Amino acid sequence: MSGLAATGLDRLAEQVLARSSPPARRPVAVVTGPVGTGKTTVLQELGEFAAARGARLLRATGSAAEHDIPYEVVRQLLRGAGRVHGGGGPAGGDAGPRTAAALGAVLLDLAAEGPLCVVVDDVHQADVPSLRCLAYVARRLAGEPVLLALAEAPRVRPRHPEAYAELLRAAPLHRVRLRGLTGTEVRALVAGALGAAAAGELGPDVERVGAGNPLLVDALLEDARTAPGRVGAGETFRDAALA
Repeated sequence: MSGLAATGLDRLAEQVLARSSPPARRPVAVVTGPVGTGKTTVLQELGEFAAARGARLLRATGSAAEHDIPYEVVRQLLRGAGRVHGGGGPAGGDAGPRTAAALGAVLLDLAAEGPLCVVVDDVHQADVPSLRCLAYVARRLAGEPVLLALAEAPRVRPRHPEAYAELLRAAPLHRVRLRGLTGTEVRALVAGALGAAAAGELGPDVERVGAGNPLLVDALLEDARTAPGRVGAGETFRDAALA
């Protein structure tokens, strides 16, 4: 899997959170790649990296089931900051631009208390008011110790394309594109999980069936542990494919 250092996000976080990058250079970090390539893991590592350096970490995840609930993503972020409690939504669900701006200002005000790392997974599933609020923040990152990091699935159409495009236009982007595993990497994983002999025997089948997708390759290896000498669509692989 791609480590944080390999993505360059560790250097970006150091620069932004320490205010050492030029004020005009406050890009939005966007982690992109096919499903199962480790975007969520990279965001988790980034959040841990930032928190270990004294930054306040706010997390949220977009959801296909909640994409039409106003401010759901922002509610998650503010709840993490202790500004919203229970099920009460910000501004009573008002989805107007003034409310989006006001909540964006609340997020930025948190930076006055110290460096801030805002992480949103599956941002392409976010609701419109939350996307507008994040765009408000992104347009005002210059000079602030705020790192805004997003993860998207590029082959999944955004639920709200216009609002999503507005967010991506709001600031320079630092794009990190995660790729699938090479044949050499797959064989190394097989060897590490099942032994060197299995790498030669099962490696080609794992590479073919898993198609270089880390999530599917890991599932195949887990199934192979319970059915030695065979690569097939076992229970773990089926669950991974459905996920």
